[in-house]
Amino acid sequence: MKSSPLAIRAGLESYAAPLDRRHAMHLLRRMSFGAHLHEIDALIGLSAVDAVDTLVDEALNQPLPQAPLWVNEPLPLDAQERKQFNEANQIWMLIYQGRWIGEMFKGGLRERMTLFWHNHFVTHTAKYRLAAYAYRYLTTLRT
Repeated sequence: MKSSPLAIRAGLESYAAPLDRRHAMHLLRRMSFGAHLHEIDALIGLSAVDAVDTLVDEALNQPLPQAPLWVNEPLPLDAQERKQFNEANQIWMLIYQGRWIGEMFKGGLRERMTLFWHNHFVTHTAKYRLAAYAYRYLTTLRT
């Protein structure tokens, strides 16, 4: 039995009309984690190309989050110090994960793409265990 081609009406042609509120909201949902009203309003009336260029430029010019104080903490050789370090590392990891969620909450293409690449190049904290490695990994993805 031969199947018939799908009847798809959407094409790949560019969206040429200026963005209205609905299309600006759609674009921001796709390129970030939502938006504030002022961010939506800033895109209304722009062409889709100009709006995307604006969002990409913002992502490229956004400064990286500040490095945590513990990022260069050396791994102790002494067993007792290592135990204390590991306890602190678990707390650092939780704090850092919370900071990343905060960065995502701020929104923006950079954090959306960081999450995309984080899911693409899959790794897990159980494999590398150190909070400093988590920081370096996300900084690499952001860059």
